[in-house]
Amino acid sequence: MKKFAVIMAAAFVALIGVTPIQAENLVLNGNFEDGEYNPTYPSYGNNNDFPVYNWYFTGGFGLNDEVGPFWDVAKKPEVSGKYILFMQNAGIAAQDVDGFVKGKVYTLRFLERRRNCCGSPLAVANLVVRIGGEEVVAEHALPVSPFTEVSKDFTASADGLLTLEFEMTTPDAGDNTMLLDAVSIVPKGEANPYTLNPAPETVKNPGWPVNAVQLSSGQKITIDGKVTAGEYKGAQAMVINKNTVTAVPDPYFPLLNHNGKTETAAQLENTSLEDYSGTYYFMWDDQYFYAGLSAVDNSNAWNGPDPNGADALQFVFAKTPDEKATSNMYIPTISPKDADGVVHAKNDFGGWITEDIMTASTFAGYVNDNGSWSVEIKIPWNSMTQFKSIFPPKSGSVVGFAVLAIDYDIDPATEVSGTSSHFFACNNPTFPWESAGVEKLYFIATTTAVSEWSLF
Repeated sequence: MKKFAVIMAAAFVALIGVTPIQAENLVLNGNFEDGEYNPTYPSYGNNNDFPVYNWYFTGGFGLNDEVGPFWDVAKKPEVSGKYILFMQNAGIAAQDVDGFVKGKVYTLRFLERRRNCCGSPLAVANLVVRIGGEEVVAEHALPVSPFTEVSKDFTASADGLLTLEFEMTTPDAGDNTMLLDAVSIVPKGEANPYTLNPAPETVKNPGWPVNAVQLSSGQKITIDGKVTAGEYKGAQAMVINKNTVTAVPDPYFPLLNHNGKTETAAQLENTSLEDYSGTYYFMWDDQYFYAGLSAVDNSNAWNGPDPNGADALQFVFAKTPDEKATSNMYIPTISPKDADGVVHAKNDFGGWITEDIMTASTFAGYVNDNGSWSVEIKIPWNSMTQFKSIFPPKSGSVVGFAVLAIDYDIDPATEVSGTSSHFFACNNPTFPWESAGVEKLYFIATTTAVSEWSLF
């Protein structure tokens, strides 16, 4: 839990005779760092057990850090501090702000956006801001991403205390969530008291493409769920674990350093190699695309009903790496078994290409007693009719591709998956649904000789 603190910055500055670096903010806890954070997913707040200090609300609200589901695409250094405020569906976030001088001009600033969810197209979510009952920021549609700074000058209508209100309205039905951060009111001409989090260091020569190697003459892959390097001989194995996601030289593209992504930064710290390390094989011939995954895992888990809610092999096909719409992507997903030992496979998720290619594919999974598991699939090229202009491929073909490493661990106390106890990674710096494109898949006829990658 965070602890509430009031810092007398202005008084301290006056005592030591130093010019303040930042303006004095009339809004208390404007970047939402003070409150009682609810550790239970998805971190809903309430005014008793999990309040946001100095603020009061009508409607659903809470604090999210980068683990929280509401702070989705915006897990980037574009906010101030660790937490942002979310408000779900129609409601008001308000604070009684003191210290105004009637007739004096002030500047209101804040960062706004909405969650990139749910439904397609997204339902409308609007915001209007009032101070002392007077509209300061007119009603407008909240941007989806990224966070956008709003700055508005206004004249105080009275001395002393005025109520600041952020009211979200939802003209359409649907799930709407407003995200808010860095709220400040200072005399006009003074600087913003909040600074954004610094950007992380970038990876030099970023990139993590994949090679799919053509089967050699006479080579056969039996889809029985048992994935071995011998059966996938010639494939250029792709290894995804906490040590390989970022800033690691690629063994098959020696000039590139991995620039992948995890759902939260904490997953790189909290996921050991025994908890998850996946070795992926991708191969092809004139009839099929083959994918296999052998996963080191200390706890195979099923949380269904769909296979992406469990330990799974998942990857994305797009015609080009520049494709941004999931409605133009296939996303084959296979989990090794459910509670009854049944393998589950699906690709026609909402928002993706709805053509069901799994009924034409062959897939299997296998789970060992120690929790490690494997999954494999072969997909007929002719089943992907929306990609018939590019499939079957030829040696030298390049398409858009993303690999998603999914490891769920079940919390025995609640018997549900917890976001702090799973590993979710991508070989691209953004997830496919973030509308920024995907990585590359190269179809090659022969393997490229490389020295053993010593990290493994």
